[in-house]
Amino acid sequence: MLKLHQNDIVAIGDGDDRQIMRVVKFGASGQITMAGVNEAGALKARDRDRSDPFSYMSRLAEPLRKLKARQVRVDELGNLFDPGPRA
Repeated sequence: MLKLHQNDIVAIGDGDDRQIMRVVKFGASGQITMAGVNEAGALKARDRDRSDPFSYMSRLAEPLRKLKARQVRVDELGNLFDPGPRA
């Protein structure tokens, strides 16, 4: 079970395929919208700009579970604490 809030950090996948994302917003239908933690600037405008390669990742809860999503922590020094995917 995952309990997420806006601006929480989430890891998706494992090993070399792991992506670290920040929760941006929640949709009324249960949609969770995320952006990479290394993305900066006006994300809404960047998402609309066709020439910018950035785009939000939006998923429902069940597909996130299948992607091995889990909440991770980042300390004040920038160290990432990832418990790893659940078995």
